[in-house]
Amino acid sequence: MPVTRITDATAPRAAQSNAKTRRAATQTRQLPLAQTSLIGTFLTPSGSSAYLKLPRGELRRVRTGDMVDGARITAIGDGRLTLTRGTESRAMHMAGH
Repeated sequence: MPVTRITDATAPRAAQSNAKTRRAATQTRQLPLAQTSLIGTFLTPSGSSAYLKLPRGELRRVRTGDMVDGARITAIGDGRLTLTRGTESRAMHMAGH
């Protein structure tokens, strides 16, 4: 019985589907690449945490009280995070919130 390689026949179609999905899932200019961005927040009974994308592309999980870019995280809420440096506070919001 001959063996048919299915992957060869479907590879171009799979590549097209992946490219189409990637285009549909990507929103341009929604996440500034050269600065720290809020990716997500997690609110649980044991405490809140958030994920930040740092300017060099790394992801970092943070909690209230952690330091980021010389500022302290003073609050984490639904889709938002507050950073305080000295007497100045700055709110970060997730894209779309």
